[in-house]
Amino acid sequence: MWLQYRSSMHHLPIRWYNCLNASCSDVQPLSNRLYPASQKKPHTVFTFSFLDDFLINNKECKTSAMTFYSKIWWMTNIAFPHKVPNRYQEFMRVSQQWRHLEYMHLDGFAHQPSCHPSLGSLALFCPACPQPDINVSLDWKQNPLRQYHLRTFFMDGNFNAEHMKSKNPHDDVPLANDTAFLTANQPYMEHLKIAKENKVGSTCNNHRAALSSLAEIDSVIVLYDIMCQYGRYFLKRVLESPYLQVPSGISLYKGIKLFHVHGHQDICFPRYAPNFIPGTGQVNEILDDHMSDSNWKKLI
Repeated sequence: MWLQYRSSMHHLPIRWYNCLNASCSDVQPLSNRLYPASQKKPHTVFTFSFLDDFLINNKECKTSAMTFYSKIWWMTNIAFPHKVPNRYQEFMRVSQQWRHLEYMHLDGFAHQPSCHPSLGSLALFCPACPQPDINVSLDWKQNPLRQYHLRTFFMDGNFNAEHMKSKNPHDDVPLANDTAFLTANQPYMEHLKIAKENKVGSTCNNHRAALSSLAEIDSVIVLYDIMCQYGRYFLKRVLESPYLQVPSGISLYKGIKLFHVHGHQDICFPRYAPNFIPGTGQVNEILDDHMSDSNWKKLI
């Protein structure tokens, strides 16, 4: 059996307990802090410390799974790394399972088999978001500085992943599936069936995102990579969407994220840079685990 340890991989002989009161083979590794890559006759296991180390590296150092595993590969045999068996696919599967189990454990579902997470129950709420009578006064609407009380909602897309469609999408098994920050696959697919795409010719620089219509939406502030083009029809899209309910009288501020605004014409910077939108602050793009990790740090 191949053992994935924190600093290297080891090939070790394993014998299962066969006594009368012995646990089944899929439980015995877990009792010894070893996570199996498969439930039936596992041939590869990962130590708990190995998986925890990866999550810390991923969240704090933004280390990708490929980079992290490549490091372990080289540390196992720096002279002949190609002779070390490649268990990257197993690592990808197990690390996602481990991350999901961490969600379940931290949110109190790990030891309650009959209790299943509901919509958004695995998402850790941001304590910095305005909450009347908790961190803002009940009369906040009368405050002349209302821009300090904005609650922000995001929807984002990965422009690279958009071109990497799975050959067998039906084989994908969602673990969180709308129990954290991201929407479930089925309602998203239903939305795409009725969504209308309005393609607008670009009059700004040939920015890479100009060929995509994925937006990052906020209830008050709207930030998108090509807002100078997309903003022309944004309000019309919002009003026509059956999934968005915009309160009457709400003010919409339109901007371009700082990372992208410098790729536009100079005139776009003073018009759309978040630096000049009161209450915007700095915007970060992170997903489920990273968002929960960020909110946890705010809590503690």
